[in-house]
Amino acid sequence: MKIVISSKSYYPLLGGSIVFASMLGKAFSRAGHEVIIITRTPGSCDNSTLPILRNSSFKELINLATSTDLVLQIDASWRDIIPFLARGVLWFPTVHRGKPAYSGLGIKQSLRLALESLGYRTGNTIGVADYVTKSWGLNTEPIPNPYDDEVFHPPDPSIERDIDVLFVGRVTRDKGVFLLLEALDALKKSVRLKRVAFVGIGPALEELQRDAKRFQDDFEILFPGLVDSYGVADWMKRSRVLAFPTTPDWLEASPLTPLEATACGCKVVAADIGGTRENVSPSHWMVKSGDVTALYKGLLAALEDPANEIDEPTLKFLSIPSLQNIATRYLERFQSAFESGVH
Repeated sequence: MKIVISSKSYYPLLGGSIVFASMLGKAFSRAGHEVIIITRTPGSCDNSTLPILRNSSFKELINLATSTDLVLQIDASWRDIIPFLARGVLWFPTVHRGKPAYSGLGIKQSLRLALESLGYRTGNTIGVADYVTKSWGLNTEPIPNPYDDEVFHPPDPSIERDIDVLFVGRVTRDKGVFLLLEALDALKKSVRLKRVAFVGIGPALEELQRDAKRFQDDFEILFPGLVDSYGVADWMKRSRVLAFPTTPDWLEASPLTPLEATACGCKVVAADIGGTRENVSPSHWMVKSGDVTALYKGLLAALEDPANEIDEPTLKFLSIPSLQNIATRYLERFQSAFESGVH
């Protein structure tokens, strides 16, 4: 098949949906399919093995559509998909977030949400979690988010886990970074911490760095900034516990970070928000979102857990969303649509 993957955002930007598009593109290509990425993001991607078309004109997309079998669209956009729909190309939009409530939205935002909902009812829509599917009222079975097990896997046993607590993600209040600082205040009284790391960037980074100075006599806090997937994996392989403290102000849909950390042998302590639970091992810790005390207790339990290896329930959990398994499920969904004549 000739598969076009449409993602408004792509490398050199970083983000969960960008990683998702790249992973599936490579997996489809390895399975023998022709894959092209289209995006509105300018720039270049030096390590890409896939052809990338950036900011293509309507005419260029129409021409591309004449030889395309299907489009997997990562970000909802009528502008990007209309040239393909005009040529009768199979359309598979994916949904990576919960549906917001109409209440409190302005007229323009409500119209945009209604058009997005219409698109999901029109296309062969795939939600990335049960939470997402139920939120949007989709009548198709979800396909979980994958993680790249060629990048995220346990380290060599000789590598020391010298980071006690790791945060990876967008540095914003709704991601819980300041909540984590409060939990660390309590944690330092109960357990000896050596190092904590916040990997990522965001509008709250400078404020977080200022607030974190209060720990300078207690333990080291590292701020590596923005790193690529391989760099993230390296930090996870050095860490004992990943904190994923999202607040109620952000509804996670199917976050990759807990999956990736688990695959690297981290223990995960995550806020129970949105679809996060679906991506956390049953052996790890879910805590009440926005609750400092619950986060502190979860981190303490994880740090005091004597287990050093990934246990059997976690291995079983990780086998389901491996990249090869998820790519196969997508290809089976595509083939089923072709056979049934669905458009």
